[in-house]
Amino acid sequence: ADGDAPFAAPPGFANADFADGLAHWATTGATATADGVALSTGGDLRQAASIGDPDRLLRLTVQVSGGDVVARVGTSAGGGDIPGDQTIADGEARAFAFTPGVTNFHVQIAHASGAPVVAYAGFRDAPYEIASPYAGGTIARLKMAQSGERLWIVENGFRPRVLQRRADGGFTLT
Repeated sequence: ADGDAPFAAPPGFANADFADGLAHWATTGATATADGVALSTGGDLRQAASIGDPDRLLRLTVQVSGGDVVARVGTSAGGGDIPGDQTIADGEARAFAFTPGVTNFHVQIAHASGAPVVAYAGFRDAPYEIASPYAGGTIARLKMAQSGERLWIVENGFRPRVLQRRADGGFTLT
């Protein structure tokens, strides 16, 4: 039903970049800001999702700064039984792939530590992209070295970063 795209986005899952504030999200201890959504201690964002093909590969992407969050995808609200809890650390843009195995599921992004601001929480069906500080003209000047599933990236004017594969379809840039 989703063609040959490697990843699917559940229809109806909305406002991943919080452009409409907190519309489409159920929240506790969450405040819309110019940079995304700030979560207080115990705060979270929740949204139900559904997909026609429960065996379709999905990729959830979460970008956070100022603190850590836990992303949960489950068969019930607040459950983390589909890929298991995924911690996204301060400064990370992390994506992880999973197959839900059910047609209806729930996504929760919950405060873990610090004062996290979630800039993005949603599904992407385009080729894999990750937020980075590098502009298009900078990319040709990047120096890289790889060891296993880690790629070290350096460039004058930027702090060194590590692109790391976490799982099939899941990467972090820290």
